[in-house]
Amino acid sequence: MGTDLTALGELLGDGENVLRGLNPAHCDGGVPTEGCFILKRNDALNNGPSFGILEPAPEEAETAPIGARQGICVNTFAGLLPSTDYGIARLNVGVALEPIRGRESGFIQNDEARWGPFSRAHAMFTGYQSFGNQERKDLQRHLARIAAKAVLKAPAPLSKS
Repeated sequence: MGTDLTALGELLGDGENVLRGLNPAHCDGGVPTEGCFILKRNDALNNGPSFGILEPAPEEAETAPIGARQGICVNTFAGLLPSTDYGIARLNVGVALEPIRGRESGFIQNDEARWGPFSRAHAMFTGYQSFGNQERKDLQRHLARIAAKAVLKAPAPLSKS
């Protein structure tokens, strides 16, 4: 018997877009690697990788109702990241979930108190915890590939000391 992800929060639909902070230490020449999307089997279902729910352009509001209602803009999301050195990538939820379509996995709206007035613009990725090691690694690579095509702000280069 699977996990009911809706018990964790509202599921983001295929038309929604999410933002992911890109730690420069996990990027190669400004390009995100699978290290930007660590998916561990022992992650708690209610504590997966963190994303921002992107506020859509007005003409996209119908296909991104959660983002239209409580999304965040890129500049505000950038201010919530641990460092100004972090980059930002945009991922479409439908594209991100393509290789695992039909599996009990997805992006869930999940309030984050540390985000203050933008707490409802927080989402997490979950459900991958039941996947095998190879499936999780393949999914990390997939997420990195699509993020690399949609970097909105490149991470700062690492200083060579």
